[in-house]
Amino acid sequence: MAAHRTKVTRLNKYKFTEEIRMKQGMLLGLAIILAVGASGASDNPQDDLPRMAGTWESHLLEAGGQAIPPQERDGFKMKLVIRGSTYAFLMEEKQFIAGKLVLDPSKKPRTIDAIPNEGPHRGKLQPGIYQFDGEDMMFVFAEPGQRRPTEFRTRAGTTEMLILYKRVAK
Repeated sequence: MAAHRTKVTRLNKYKFTEEIRMKQGMLLGLAIILAVGASGASDNPQDDLPRMAGTWESHLLEAGGQAIPPQERDGFKMKLVIRGSTYAFLMEEKQFIAGKLVLDPSKKPRTIDAIPNEGPHRGKLQPGIYQFDGEDMMFVFAEPGQRRPTEFRTRAGTTEMLILYKRVAK
């Protein structure tokens, strides 16, 4: 637990309040879930949800318009597990949040909505976008009630998060 507090403390210099970290954690979880679809070489958008199935490790690249330094990225890891259209977000191997995913691969960029079934955003749609890059996946999520991101970068003054997901080897 002390290691987790140290990781969170390092992120404090990015002005994350406890509430924002909670929201970002949920967004990360959703992003991790989506990352599960990165495996499989299909370019058919209808195959996106099955491509996301599995376990993913998150790498936070950017938050609120600020790049996260590489040494900080590796110190704040979470896992996302996707099964069917459901996801579970794990922090230090303990479930943090779970919910349902809804994809629209026909949009440009492809869109994803995460709907948590627990926590402070229970039942609230968290809008995001996603793309596959070989075996990896990238997501940008906004908070519930905020406008959907349109680019694979975050905007200053928001709690948007850009997350890279890498599939966890079995």
